[in-house]
Amino acid sequence: MVSPETVTALRGGRVYLSSGVIEGGQVVFQDGKILSAGPIGPLPSGARILDLDGTLILPGLIDLQVNGGAGRAVMEATPEAIEAIAQDLARRGTTSFLPTLISAPRELLQEGLSAISGASARGGGATVLGAHLEGPFLNPKAAGAHLQAHLRPPDLGELERYAESWEGGPLVLTLAPELPGALSVIQGMARWGWIPAMGHTAATYEEAKLAIAAGARLATHTFNAMRNFHHRDPGVLGAILDHSEVMAGFIADGVHVHPAALRMAVRAKGPEGTFLVSDATPLGEAEIPEALMGEISVRVRGGRAETPEGVLAGALLPLRGALKNGMKFCQLPLENVLPWVSENPARALGISHRKGRLAEGLDADILVLDLDLEPRLVFVQGEPVLDRR
Repeated sequence: MVSPETVTALRGGRVYLSSGVIEGGQVVFQDGKILSAGPIGPLPSGARILDLDGTLILPGLIDLQVNGGAGRAVMEATPEAIEAIAQDLARRGTTSFLPTLISAPRELLQEGLSAISGASARGGGATVLGAHLEGPFLNPKAAGAHLQAHLRPPDLGELERYAESWEGGPLVLTLAPELPGALSVIQGMARWGWIPAMGHTAATYEEAKLAIAAGARLATHTFNAMRNFHHRDPGVLGAILDHSEVMAGFIADGVHVHPAALRMAVRAKGPEGTFLVSDATPLGEAEIPEALMGEISVRVRGGRAETPEGVLAGALLPLRGALKNGMKFCQLPLENVLPWVSENPARALGISHRKGRLAEGLDADILVLDLDLEPRLVFVQGEPVLDRR
């Protein structure tokens, strides 16, 4: 029997479900889990009711690429840094994420994975779902802001050493599939249930196709740090757009990808093949002018996050901002773009039975926005982390 004193009902807002939008609906949760989501219905006597007329009630946002926030960097490789980032993300509407480690020496990556695992166990703020290793197996010709000195050939043995101590959930590895040894790494990742992603790559169409056949299932910041598309040489980008097995991630800040390019790519991938990331840095939304990500200095300049050499190094918008831009750039309503930052990332990680939707039995990760898409309430597994009513 449900204990009424622990039941919370969010009532009266526009509720966004996978099956459609409910005007003046209701989301009910208890002990961190959703009990029901849909039209307003009866509640146990004594349940706590929050009247949210005039708001939008969404599933919490899921970000698969986060380098930092609130002046802290994932590359600090401490649980305290990860937790500070998690708290900052939650206040901006992101309820779960993958802390992202960039190319670095083996020892630092090991320390970073241990820190992420430790932060995941302690909780607080947005939920740490796992980790994203963006590198070090990247093509030096498409390194972007990654330091050339820390790039190295794909090595399954190196990943095995990480796997021996990793207990932190799903892990995404971004690598260049054309490098010698990459296909063996992609195939070997299956034994741990890790997820191969293609990125920072100069692969041809044929090389990318082999990687997809081997198990590559994601594309990291599609278009950026990738071989260009040509009608006689479609390259890795052509393979990503041409293969439904691959889900394509985009940084929708209007800097990394032109709105027209995003629109065309989304049409090619379809509604289930697209997800958005923030690629957030310690700079936040440009509140902090300069910071470090490991050995890389990043700064705000001309509305961009870049290195002193002028190379793009992450973005300056939260995932909620990417959601707004996705609507604007692709000329689509909220209900069409919302899965790109909720349901699709959850499916990419194999956790759609836990997160990404407002549905019975899933985690009570809930984002309440006003009509301008500004956050008013945020719940992470039923716990309030922001209340601006």
